[in-house]
Amino acid sequence: MTKNGKIDKKELPLPDARGVVTIDYVAPKSDIQKVIADIWSDILEVEKVGIYDNFFDLGGHSLKATILIAKLHKSFNVDVPLSELFEYPTIKHISDYIEKSSKSIYEAIKPCDKNEYYETSSAQKRMYMIQNMENGTLYNMPIICELEGDINEKRVEGAFQKLIARHEILRTYFEQIDGKIVQKLKTNQFFILEKDYRDDMNPKEMLDSFIRRFELNQGSLFRAKLVISKEKTYLLVDMHHIISDGVSLKILIKEFMDFYNGKILEPLPLQYKDFAVWQSRLMDSEKIKQQKDYWMQKFQDEVPVLNLPYDYPRPSQQNYEGNMRTFNLDKVQTEALRGIARETGSTMHMVLLTAFNILLSKYSRQEDIVIGVPIAGRAHDEVQDMVGMFVNTLALRNKTEGTLSFMELLNNVKQDSILAYENQSYQFEELVDSLQLKRDTSRHPLFDVMFSFNNAEKEEDIITDGLKLKRLDIKENISKFDMTLHVIEKESTLLYSFEYCTKLFDMQTIDRMGLHLNEILKKACGDLNILISKIDIVTDSEKAYF
Repeated sequence: MTKNGKIDKKELPLPDARGVVTIDYVAPKSDIQKVIADIWSDILEVEKVGIYDNFFDLGGHSLKATILIAKLHKSFNVDVPLSELFEYPTIKHISDYIEKSSKSIYEAIKPCDKNEYYETSSAQKRMYMIQNMENGTLYNMPIICELEGDINEKRVEGAFQKLIARHEILRTYFEQIDGKIVQKLKTNQFFILEKDYRDDMNPKEMLDSFIRRFELNQGSLFRAKLVISKEKTYLLVDMHHIISDGVSLKILIKEFMDFYNGKILEPLPLQYKDFAVWQSRLMDSEKIKQQKDYWMQKFQDEVPVLNLPYDYPRPSQQNYEGNMRTFNLDKVQTEALRGIARETGSTMHMVLLTAFNILLSKYSRQEDIVIGVPIAGRAHDEVQDMVGMFVNTLALRNKTEGTLSFMELLNNVKQDSILAYENQSYQFEELVDSLQLKRDTSRHPLFDVMFSFNNAEKEEDIITDGLKLKRLDIKENISKFDMTLHVIEKESTLLYSFEYCTKLFDMQTIDRMGLHLNEILKKACGDLNILISKIDIVTDSEKAYF
């Protein structure tokens, strides 16, 4: 398949007439099937969807599956389990399930009453506490873009002014009232675009000098700057994580371009404060109590502490100085991994997470592994296009026992991931509080390593026919955890990067781990039934050297 879910005919092998099975397109028939097909088409960006087409073969993944479940709930008042979609990912089966299921009324988010201040979301509370403890710029979200073409400074500033007027969260600040963290809105925050004219700085230096600490109780948690030189112009934006996340950033970039072009956008029916109030009430619901029971059961016994072979002693206070090393999987390896995902009814996220579990187990000589996985936290349909902080973290715990095969561990990871996604509304900070974990200033609670998986984004966006905005990838020397494995899936290859704390690991150690992860993936592609205990992570070159 191409990235758009169509058959890539150039990559097909020569046809073999023996035993060929094809699934012909079958159009939706019932009203339910037609509605589902429209939803699939919108989420997957595929024009034509048949009732026997596979959601994941058309480009679906865990995030899109979560969005699909939310939209199905809103459209039919039926709560379709995520496990049902993974087991039978066709419109035909999902429509049959909906027809046979009892109703579960979709609860819409409603605008809250106007007040002097408003409740904060769980994610905002977490960010507020972290900011007070770290007292720095760890959770700033800076970006730098290169502008090319005919640049109108007044239109750039005007676009930002409209963005801030449109999204209340961009003029939100925080206070503590009677020991409770609340958010307040500045009704008339006037935005001024910072400007600088110079030729003596490179993009990284510009960004480093632009980043500064945000004072959460003073507002102005969003700022932008235009740096103009003789040859190039750069646009710098920075905001605090407490008011934004990765999805929000994409929304803001798109709307910035719309406003720059003079487009008039429809007023927003809801703001982030409406979600925060709604979420606060949700936390007392029976649904969340059931989700809490799930997570408490996962960690009912002693929480394992991952002990990797560090190059340096762990500092008594957690240190965030970091670096990143990147590796590339070629086209053949990538397609082989996609084949594993198709064969096992899983996703590439699950396949790579399984391999990462094995790598950590091999290095630590431990079988009980906990890995943090960030999720968009947008399980409700009405927040898909809302700007704000929604990200939650799932603590995925798996037993990487040597007697299991790669296939068996993958199946366990798959089932554990699906259950975690289904219980994602219970917030990570609530889990940490409920477990009453002893605070260790040298490490994070519950886990020390993270795993993130993303699809490659288009690098260049056109603002107008005469102006382009290109986001630059500037490496930050930060690592919020001991280690994070970032995987980016491109159309024909995979990139995986290890972000690591330089106070714990040498670069050479991380490079070896990158090669050893590749060995695990090679072994899995060669034999899905290989036992974990039989997976040799040492490379041929290492064997020859030693």
